[in-house]
Amino acid sequence: MKLSRILLVILASSSVNLFGAFETFVDFDARTRAIANANAALPVSGSVILVNPALIPSIPRKLVSLSVMPRGLGLDLGQSFIMNLSGSLILPVKKGKIIKTESGFGIAVNALLVNNENQAAYDEFQLSVGYGIKIVKKLALGATLTGQYFVVTPANLAETPPYFNPPLTPNLNVGLHFSPFDTVSIALVGMNLVRMNFVAQGIYTTNIDYVPRSIVFGLAYSIQRFVIAMDTHFVVDTSKVNLKFGGETFFAGRRFHSGIGLEMIGPLDGQNVSIGFGGVVGPVVIDYALSYPLRLGGLGNHIFSVTFAF
Repeated sequence: MKLSRILLVILASSSVNLFGAFETFVDFDARTRAIANANAALPVSGSVILVNPALIPSIPRKLVSLSVMPRGLGLDLGQSFIMNLSGSLILPVKKGKIIKTESGFGIAVNALLVNNENQAAYDEFQLSVGYGIKIVKKLALGATLTGQYFVVTPANLAETPPYFNPPLTPNLNVGLHFSPFDTVSIALVGMNLVRMNFVAQGIYTTNIDYVPRSIVFGLAYSIQRFVIAMDTHFVVDTSKVNLKFGGETFFAGRRFHSGIGLEMIGPLDGQNVSIGFGGVVGPVVIDYALSYPLRLGGLGNHIFSVTFAF
């Protein structure tokens, strides 16, 4: 299979936005996906490392999370496979002599693995390191530095253009989180601020492609048993707006939770609906989510996550 066909397979089986070669990795875990990733103002899980690092100090315990998302269910891919793997670690920092307020670090690793019947492979890897700090009790700031790298291994190396040399590309997200009331949260995030170029220029001056920059405004309302949230993504470089709506409810003394969400791209270029549920067993949280892209069909994307809190 040619390189262009490999990328088409990736696009056909994905429910998230692809910016050229690089994936946005917003499908970070099942609990986040269940509410359509509308969590810029919600400290739902380790996904805050990428979505809004200002939420890292809002997670009071250490978290270790692992997620897997097999792609292509319902699609005839033969011996090919497409899979996402991700992991995250959040480490709270207690108040001390040097840092007088709550803060925390986060580390996230993401991978997209594509194999075409053992004839060609395409893999993406991303490492993210974030830090958030509460400036005052109700206001927090944060930043996440990321680096992405992709590898293409065709069956015949001659198929790779001589100037094709994928670079290690950096990027930066910065966020703000403000809680004017106990039940209301507001977020403002700048994403992909470096506007990284993920194609080596080589000998062609037109061989440049950028990840679009985005400004995200998030709003969430929380009570004891229910949470609703809305995120508005304004893509600066294309002037498009993506909308995300999500809600989560809790049962049995918050031992079980379920979520539902709607993502509107463009906002009329495509719609993804999602649903998920999870439960708490001691220090372990197990989640499952289904994301169904209405424009593609198939059986949707299934995400499984396990989180350890301690």
